[in-house]
Amino acid sequence: MTRERFGAVYDLFAAFPTAAREIGVAPTSEAPLEFLERLRRARQIGEAVAFCAYWLERRRAVWWACQNLRAAQSAAAALDSHALDVAEAWVRQPEERLRAQAFDVARRAARPTAATSVAYAAAYCGPSLWLPSSGRLEAVAFVVDPGLTAGCVRGALMMAAGRLAPSAREDALHHWLDEALRLAQIAR
Repeated sequence: MTRERFGAVYDLFAAFPTAAREIGVAPTSEAPLEFLERLRRARQIGEAVAFCAYWLERRRAVWWACQNLRAAQSAAAALDSHALDVAEAWVRQPEERLRAQAFDVARRAARPTAATSVAYAAAYCGPSLWLPSSGRLEAVAFVVDPGLTAGCVRGALMMAAGRLAPSAREDALHHWLDEALRLAQIAR
C-alpha cells in the first residue's frame, strides 16, 4: 500500500486555503476516504465532488474533469470539444507547449464554459505560466497557485452539473464521485 497524498482532510485544507470556501464543508481529522464516505451518506455529493477536485493529483483531476464533461456533454455543447481536446492532449503528454496551448485556447474562447475551465485547469498545472505581452519579443511569467487547477476543475464540474436537469444532476454527481474514487484507487 502506498502513501496517501493527504493523510487527513485538515492537510488538504492547509495545502489549499481556498478549499474551505469552495468545498463548503469544515475540515476534519478524518482520512480523505472516510470523509468522502461520510459526505456520501449525508447526501452532500456536490461537496464530495468539490473535495475530489482538490484531493486528486492535478493531472489526474484534469483527466477526471475531461471524462466527466464528455459524458455529460450534449450535442449542443460540441463547440467546447476543442478546449477538452487540448486539455486531454496535455494529460496524455504533459509538455510545456501543450500546457501553453491549453491556456491559449481557454483565454481566446468567446465565453467561459465548463470546457474552457478545464483547459485553464490544464494550463495551471505547472509552477509558472508565460504570457505573451503586447511586444513581439517580450513575455511575462507568473507563478501559478497550486489551487488554481483544483478550483478550475471544481468550477467546470459545478457549471456542467448546473446545466443538467435535477434528476440527471444527482446521477452525474454520484458517477463523478465514483470515478474520482476509482482514479484514486488506481493511483495507490
